[in-house]
Amino acid sequence: MGMVANFDGRRISDLLEVEIIRRYPAGEDGTCFLLADGRILKVTASQQEAAVMLAVMQAQDEAGGHPCVPAVHGVYWDRQGDGRVIYAILRDEMPNISVDNDRLEDFILALEDVCWGWLDQDGPLIHQAVEEWQGPELTDLLDGLEWIEERTGIRVNDIKYDNLGLTREGKAGMRDMGRAEVPPHLLERVQDLDFESLSHRSVTPMM
Repeated sequence: MGMVANFDGRRISDLLEVEIIRRYPAGEDGTCFLLADGRILKVTASQQEAAVMLAVMQAQDEAGGHPCVPAVHGVYWDRQGDGRVIYAILRDEMPNISVDNDRLEDFILALEDVCWGWLDQDGPLIHQAVEEWQGPELTDLLDGLEWIEERTGIRVNDIKYDNLGLTREGKAGMRDMGRAEVPPHLLERVQDLDFESLSHRSVTPMM
């Protein structure tokens, strides 16, 4: 198990003028907070994840988004009180995928096959996993991943159960994208971000 990355989201939420109403347990890549307007604020030290989410946000602005990809509303650079450089990602909330307990193990096994098939670009393995699962979740997930790759050139790789959630359209998609193949020029772009010079967009909270 990796180290837990604890970050404070209060400065960012103050700048956004939106109250934090819940702090989620910290993960290896950062800490997530539920805001009063229904959005998620993720604070992370991962320049890679910030670059992915910035590229997704810009693709959504240009193409109108995709129902299997969470809407991203802002990506910001900031510095914690202890001097650490962090990135703040503002996105839609994505509740957990609901799978019946008696099918959960089968879903996780099918998801593992999709993960390996995606990493190895093994179409037959992916097709077999989707056919055996016989549900929309894996198809939705792959549709979103393919849209991200087509629109941004980024291949998101960290496909696992804990990283999945439901978009506002009720589709399965990736909510954490910290493991991805990111071109160097996209990593450089996040170095130019400055929180206080960027505007954020109001959205209708997901009900």
